[in-house]
Amino acid sequence: MSRSFVRQAAYGYLSTPAITNVDYVFPGIPFDQAGVPWDQLVPAGQTHRCFLVIEIGESRDFGDHIFVLDGAGGRRVVPYPVVVSVYFEDVGGDPLTALTTQEAILDAVADRMRSDPSLGQPASTGLLVAAAPLLNIVPGPLERQGGGDTLYAWSTVDFDVSIYEFQT
Repeated sequence: MSRSFVRQAAYGYLSTPAITNVDYVFPGIPFDQAGVPWDQLVPAGQTHRCFLVIEIGESRDFGDHIFVLDGAGGRRVVPYPVVVSVYFEDVGGDPLTALTTQEAILDAVADRMRSDPSLGQPASTGLLVAAAPLLNIVPGPLERQGGGDTLYAWSTVDFDVSIYEFQT
């Protein structure tokens, strides 16, 4: 098990099926918007766009939570902190409409995370639980870009993904 497994599970779960009003999911940093076909992803007439960026933190060991399988060793629970950065942008110029849409997107991301604590992974993968425990939603304040009508915000949805890792 590794960070790459956690990233792959989170990315797959957040990108398929699509979350309402989320236009794109980047599997990590660095990310490059230049290659994203925004004109094809954002429907004509829609005044906002939103993308997610998945960040996996350093693993933490519970230490004494070792599950012995035999005399030679066992497996331990290892949580990986995950931060889903949510970029939201609205060009409609109405702050209340933008705020309502931003809140709906954050609620939709949180609902997705709560709907399947194993991120769609079978038990055989060793992924114990994700999303539901310690789910923390931090809405970013909407800010106006320059003197125009574009409002934007970076928000975060934080949670831990706990997996079994073998130890001898």
